[in-house]
Amino acid sequence: MFHQDFERNRLLQGARAVRLRTFAGSVALLAAAPSWAQSVDYGPGGGVSQSGAVTAGHVASWAGPGAIEDGGLLSGTGTVTSVGLSAPSWLSISGSPVTSAGTLAISGAPQAANLFLASPAGSSGALAPRPIGGADLPTPTTSSLGGVNSIAGVAHQWLDSISTGGVPHASQASCSDLADAAASCSIDGTNAGNITSGVLASARLPTVISSNTTFSGNNMYAGTSAWVGSLYVPIRTITAAGAVTVSTATDYMIVVNKTVPAPTMVNFACSPGFTLLVKDGAGNDATNPITLQPTAGTIDGASSFVMNSSNPGSLPYEARAVTCDATGNSWVN
Repeated sequence: MFHQDFERNRLLQGARAVRLRTFAGSVALLAAAPSWAQSVDYGPGGGVSQSGAVTAGHVASWAGPGAIEDGGLLSGTGTVTSVGLSAPSWLSISGSPVTSAGTLAISGAPQAANLFLASPAGSSGALAPRPIGGADLPTPTTSSLGGVNSIAGVAHQWLDSISTGGVPHASQASCSDLADAAASCSIDGTNAGNITSGVLASARLPTVISSNTTFSGNNMYAGTSAWVGSLYVPIRTITAAGAVTVSTATDYMIVVNKTVPAPTMVNFACSPGFTLLVKDGAGNDATNPITLQPTAGTIDGASSFVMNSSNPGSLPYEARAVTCDATGNSWVN
């Protein structure tokens, strides 16, 4: 039986040497020419005779005491003449193919700037270089960083916070947010119409001229009002042809003085307490009467009232005051 840890066996063919390796009681001939060898020098001080030719790559089998012979191919062996390696385009390969002996080396191939190795954005798949996206960043928490949403800039606002979900918030700075703010910073500068509670400082109120106050439109008063000085009321002079429609919001005194004299219809709508003053500014209502016509209800119990100085008891250049009561009817003075 062969010794398993032999260092080297030489098959001599002239001056040529070959190596043998044992495989479970057999000797494998690793390199030899398919020809006769006269003897095999095995181990220190021993010899084995060769019985027949041994082909390169075949197993040298035991042929009896002191002899070996060709045992054929080792089961499961074959011949490989070239080994290559392929990889994705973002990897670089060197040393491929290997045809006898060599090293296959893999390294990263040059890529464009600002790319990182990741699976496809939004789906699973093979790793490949690509730009980083917002979805690649983790949601930030109170103790870790992560992705942050964008926010549109607004004039005079500053970024005051970012939520744990990465949502920024902006607001207009208040006096308490400013260091060394002047005392005037805390003065309420809003319009009176924007204040829903609290007291508006007197400095924010308009200057009132007690002797000459002008009102426009309809103002509601409760209780008794004391007037000091003159009272100014809005006056609208009618010079155009056609009927006149009274505005309860802006009209108080209507003066009819048409460029081309003609009878005039004055239409008005009654609301409780509404007062209207109508004046014949041309002084010709004897020939061009002025008719006061409510859109609903009665006026002095009739459907209309005619201002005409030719009527008995009427005065030229007359003016009539119309007042509406709570029932939607009106009367004249």
